[in-house]
Amino acid sequence: MWIAVTAFGEFFDGALNSACYSYLGCDSGFFGYDAIEHFLFGFAAVLAIVWVCRKFPQYSILSTSYWKTGLVLVASITLIAVLWEIGECFRDAYLLDIAHETLLDFARHINYLAQPSNIDTMGDLAFNLFGSLLAVLYINPRLQKFCARTTWL
Repeated sequence: MWIAVTAFGEFFDGALNSACYSYLGCDSGFFGYDAIEHFLFGFAAVLAIVWVCRKFPQYSILSTSYWKTGLVLVASITLIAVLWEIGECFRDAYLLDIAHETLLDFARHINYLAQPSNIDTMGDLAFNLFGSLLAVLYINPRLQKFCARTTWL
């Protein structure tokens, strides 16, 4: 599901705020189209990290304590999300200030900014956090069993 939503957003310009508006009626903001992408990323990234830690236990960041493991997973996803938003900020700054591209035109309803507003950025971070929290709750029984039998720490 996350791959399909991200592919629509990235490869078919569905996540661009002006392109998204004609299809879904959404706009930039806290609940913009990319909120779905960020929520699904948070969920999928937790599952991916747990899978990698099970596959390669010598490189695992998981603890024997469920709560510590949950906190590490949520914090890791939040760090990735913050770094992603910083990258979007650098992209917009480069394209606007150095490349002098027209990314924003209110008269023609064009908004190709990766970060159109502070509300959009906060929504992106919040939905990454919500997705990762839901994933930690979803894998709770399996993760507790995995943490209990882990002996590498």
